[in-house]
This record gives sequence, C-alpha cells and structure tokens, in this order.
Amino acid sequence: MSINYQIIGKRIKECRYEQHIKQETLAWNAEISAVYLSRVENGKNKVSLGTIARIAEALNVSVEYLLFGDKVYVEYPYRKLHTVFHDCSDNEQKIIMDAVLGVAIAIKRSLRLNMVL
Repeated sequence: MSINYQIIGKRIKECRYEQHIKQETLAWNAEISAVYLSRVENGKNKVSLGTIARIAEALNVSVEYLLFGDKVYVEYPYRKLHTVFHDCSDNEQKIIMDAVLGVAIAIKRSLRLNMVL
C-alpha cells in the first residue's frame, strides 16, 4: 500500500476550511512554514509522520483521519490556548494567563472544600 500524499493534503485543506483556519495560522501551530504547508495541501511535497501528527494536533483531528479518512476529532486543550496567545499582545497574554491561573486556583479550592464536606 502506497501513501497518497495528494489525498492527505486534500484532507488537511478540507479540515482547515471547515474550521475557518488560515493557512498561516495552521502552519504556525504545526511548527512548519506556510509555504511548506501549501505544498503539502496541494500534494506537491511528501510529509513525514511527525509533521502529519503536528498538523493533526493543530486541527484537532486524528492522525488516522489524515492518513485513512476516518474522521475523528480529538481535543487538544493546550493547542487552543496556544492559538489564542498567537494573536495577543504580551500584555493581553499576561492578563489571560493571570485570569486562567486565578480560575484554576478557585476551582481547586472549591473542590477541596467540597471534598471536606
């Protein structure tokens, strides 16, 4: 069985369109260049399994879907935060991080109190 890189590229592009993700954003999240991603999406470049895994994670789909077509969405919570931070200034990132840490502390305290009761 040979790998059909054109079909893999087509699936990547379809997922990106469905999720309204710009090519540059997906490339940045997958830690590859936008030019390389474009060539992958158009079936002009072979892509390594490691790169497919990073693209799948950035798209919240399984590697299996990109390779075989069985669509399964996988939740990667840290990737979402990474995407949010990408479009924020340093000051906005600090505010968001402070808010997240505050919420995390409050949740942990609340759970501990409820366990004691």
